[in-house]
Amino acid sequence: MVREVYDWLKKGDFEEGFSLIASETVSSLEKLKQDLEKYSQIKKVLPNPFDQTTRNLMLLNSLSKTVVGFFTHNDNSTTRSMDLATGRSGHTKIAYGVQGIDGVYSYGLFYIPGTLKNPQTNPIPLNKELINALWTGKNLPSGVKRYKTIISRLGGISQMDIMNQIISTIKPSSRFA
Repeated sequence: MVREVYDWLKKGDFEEGFSLIASETVSSLEKLKQDLEKYSQIKKVLPNPFDQTTRNLMLLNSLSKTVVGFFTHNDNSTTRSMDLATGRSGHTKIAYGVQGIDGVYSYGLFYIPGTLKNPQTNPIPLNKELINALWTGKNLPSGVKRYKTIISRLGGISQMDIMNQIISTIKPSSRFA
């Protein structure tokens, strides 16, 4: 899982405009999408949701370098993350982008545990081990219960669906909007 704590003061990335970053990101994603459309696998959903979730995780990891600038940009105040799978309560359960954990911003794919009655504030980075734990109920982190359905939801969308969702999240902030 690619996670990065981004310190904009140390990075010194204040000069580039957010619209330019979003435009460059959309352009890169559109080109990548065109390249990937040649492979029929990207449009298919595997019959096993666990396998599709693992495949989707690999895609998101490979996209991280392309989209990190958009999700972590200092001027991005509205689209810091996007919902990829929602729980029964309607609350986001799996999100991609920036999450605040213990007062520090982290970037990546996160499982957000809890219920309406008992929310847990700290998202947990979603990696292959946590996907397996949520699916099987074995080796779950403290306070997290088995939640096979949420993996079925993330495993019920194709990689093309994810690409389209990321592009549609970023495009309104770009010069292509």
